[in-house]
Parts: sequence; C-alpha cells; structure tokens
Amino acid sequence: MATIQTVARVWNCRRELLKRKDEVRHKKEANAAVMIQAIVRSSKCQRAYSRRKDQICELEEKRKISGATKIQATVRSWSCKRKVSLARAYVVRIQRCYRNFNLINSIETSELRLSYAGELKMLYQQTAATAIQAMVRSSMCQKELLHRKEEALHIHLLQRTNAATTIQAVFRSWKCQCEMSRRKEQAWNIEQNRKVAAATTIQSIVRSLECRRRLLGREALANPLESSKTFCAATAIQAIVR
Repeated sequence: MATIQTVARVWNCRRELLKRKDEVRHKKEANAAVMIQAIVRSSKCQRAYSRRKDQICELEEKRKISGATKIQATVRSWSCKRKVSLARAYVVRIQRCYRNFNLINSIETSELRLSYAGELKMLYQQTAATAIQAMVRSSMCQKELLHRKEEALHIHLLQRTNAATTIQAVFRSWKCQCEMSRRKEQAWNIEQNRKVAAATTIQSIVRSLECRRRLLGREALANPLESSKTFCAATAIQAIVR
C-alpha cells in the first residue's frame, strides 16, 4: 500500500513538474515571439526611415541642382544681355563717331583722324577689359558651383555612412540580446536541473529513513529487548543525518 502511494505521489510530482515546464516553455516562447515582433517592427521602421531620408536627400539634391541651373541660366542671360547692350552702345558710339568724322572731315581731317584713332583704341581697350572681366567672373562662378556640388556630394556620402553605421549598431545589439537570452535560458535550465536533482536526492533520503524506521518498528515488535538499543541507534543516525 505504501509503495502504491509512493508511486502515485512520484507520478503526481512528475506531472506537476512537467506541467510547470510546459508553462515556462510557453511563456518563454511567447516572450521570444514578442521580442522577434519588436525587432522586426524596429527593422521595418528603420528601413522606412532610411528610405524616406534617402528620398528627402534626393529631393534636396534635385532642388539644389535645379536652383543651380536656374542661377546659371539667369547669369548667362544677364551676361548675354549685357554683352548685347554693350555691343549696341559700341555700335551707336562708333556710328556717331563715324558720322561726325564724315561731317567735319573736310575741315579738320588730321585732327579728327587722330581723335578717331584714339577713340577707337580706347573703345577696343574697354571692350577687351570687359571681355576679360566677363571671362574671369564666369570662371569664378563655375568654380563656386563645382565647390558647392562637391560639398553636397560629401554631405550625402556622410549621411549614407551614418545610416550604415546605425544599421550595423542595431544588428549588433540584436545579436547581443539573442546571445544574452540564450545564456539566460541555459542558466535557467541548469538551475532547474540542479533543483530536480536536489529534490530527487531529498526524496531518496526521506524514503531511506522511512524504510529504516519501518524496519526498526518490525524488529522492535519481534525483539522488545533489542528494540531499545536499535531505537537509540536509529535516533543517533537520524540526528547525524539531520
């Protein structure tokens, strides 16, 4: 009868232990699923943020390129208009000088020719100076535009490098978290195994003491004189064990 009760108790304990293990395993699976969902959602948000950031950078770059193109068109239009106006002014001035020269050619031919040559020389020098200034300004504008393009490209590369660094950091953090979870699970399994081993050892000790007590009781019934000595020895053994 005692053996059947012992077997029933052991079976009940094992069933309760298995039930607790299943509950812990379900809880761990639920926590793992929640963590995986959080990581996936974080990854999706980061990809969406990176994609939007790239789109904003592309739009900003297109806007800068469009602005630079408009500035170049404005500068070229202004330069062309200025050249045309200067050319018209020079033509009008040359025509006026030539007409004046034809009107008074008969009176002061030599003086007019000298003055006309000097005026043409001055006009030529002014035209040359204006052309040189226009070329220098155009070169300066082109250099400034190239410098701004290089700065924009450098900023874009830095932003992409920062995005790659952030993605690597998130991946390493996720990997470390997975490793930490695995180690915690291993530690928990070791602790559970240790507790099960301790419980088994305690059960075996209790059963051994119970068997000894029953054996001593039977021997006491068989031999009353010997029972007192045996009882004292059992008490001493129990005290040592405790």
